[in-house]
Amino acid sequence: MSRRIRTRARRGASLVEMLVSVGVVFLVTTAVLGLLATGSRSVDRREREGNMGASGRTGLDEVLRELRAAREISAQETIGGTVFTSTGSNIVFRAPSYNAASPQGILDGFDDVLAFRYNAGARTVTQTTERDNAASDCPVRTGLVLARNVQSVRYLYRVRDQMEGNGTKQYVLRARTSVTADSPLTAYVNGSEVPVGAYDPATRTVTLGGTITPAAPQPATLSSSGTPGDDVQFQYTVDPAASPGDLGTVNGVDVVLTLSDTDGRRVQRTVTLAGNARLRNRRN
Repeated sequence: MSRRIRTRARRGASLVEMLVSVGVVFLVTTAVLGLLATGSRSVDRREREGNMGASGRTGLDEVLRELRAAREISAQETIGGTVFTSTGSNIVFRAPSYNAASPQGILDGFDDVLAFRYNAGARTVTQTTERDNAASDCPVRTGLVLARNVQSVRYLYRVRDQMEGNGTKQYVLRARTSVTADSPLTAYVNGSEVPVGAYDPATRTVTLGGTITPAAPQPATLSSSGTPGDDVQFQYTVDPAASPGDLGTVNGVDVVLTLSDTDGRRVQRTVTLAGNARLRNRRN
């Protein structure tokens, strides 16, 4: 009896037991490798998105920084024989020439010209500049690449008209706008929004309508006509294609930059960055 037991003990695992053990090891190994692969893909995705975001943020910050110093958005400028035009995806503008050694840092009577161009084929945003005065500290650049892997660029040209109330409901805007859901025309009287009754693009005339409930401590109700002395403001956008001559009235620009890249598994990653700039050196 004890001899048979010792013989069975020395015999080891059966074939079925071996197959079960191998199967368990295979399943565990597959699960671990799957987790490692998923983690690797996740790290790769985050790294690609991080690199794109860093590159795009650097380019966007440069555009916004220069725009904040701008004096006027130009419809078109020529730099070194190349024509640059402000559109929905490209922008060119003038900024006062600056020199650290000059009074207040500005060279009176001179402008630097700066252009940012989107190349859909190369998927880049580049910067080109020109100085009106050799003493300007503005660096001369020709097609300097600021961002890569750019899928699209969008510039939104904003105008804020500030007027004094005239006692009527009709006001004439400085620039022509196309009123749509994406680019509304908004009116304010003494800081409170007023309904817009009508807008005539041919004459740029806005007709205010209704009444408003202003914020305290103003009276409970206020006429939306804008009585003499009231602060009346209109905010709207300018279409550079339809009204290029009105770009000179723009005092703010929104910028949206979308970047994309494809990883080794042909999965596209997209990053969208946005910012806005108010033109600090506008003269009117």
